[in-house]
Amino acid sequence: TSWHVKIPSFWETIYSLYALLKVVSGISLHPNRVINVRHTMIDIKHHRVEITTPKTPARNRDIHFGETLYKELIKFKLFQNNNKMLFKKYKNSDLVCTKSDGSLISPNTIKYHCDKISKELNIEFHFHMLRHTHATLLLEHGAMPKEVQIRLGHSKLEITMNTYVHITEKTKKHTGGIFEEINQENNSSM
Repeated sequence: TSWHVKIPSFWETIYSLYALLKVVSGISLHPNRVINVRHTMIDIKHHRVEITTPKTPARNRDIHFGETLYKELIKFKLFQNNNKMLFKKYKNSDLVCTKSDGSLISPNTIKYHCDKISKELNIEFHFHMLRHTHATLLLEHGAMPKEVQIRLGHSKLEITMNTYVHITEKTKKHTGGIFEEINQENNSSM
């Protein structure tokens, strides 16, 4: 009898985690939710993900994404389709983010790799930081706070602003620039 066992290579494992990171950075879902995103939840044509399985009504939402994530999602699907042919016992599912063999990426897997990143790079890193970065970058680049709140699925704006958004040097300079513009307008009208 012959049998074939495909052992995931280091790079296949990294690519699976890369898929997870790209999805989180692109749509900013909670780590425990992103591992449950299914291809059927994604409207590729309209570049959006429909989230409909939350705890509260505020978390029901469509999250729109750009061309970059669109291209990555297509690559991930091709990667999965290729792995279905490579793995004799591929675990077929509709999940977007899976291991090379189609199995679920668990919260423990995420934690393990985040701990590994923290140790290797000698920095504090946990997966949830990607959500904080997502919110901060959106606001830093002019997104409306209410839209960021809805995108993150928070029931109250104060949760988004007090927990997820961080003041950066760029936002400090921008705020200073706004006040300077006000001063310039007031000086020119005198």
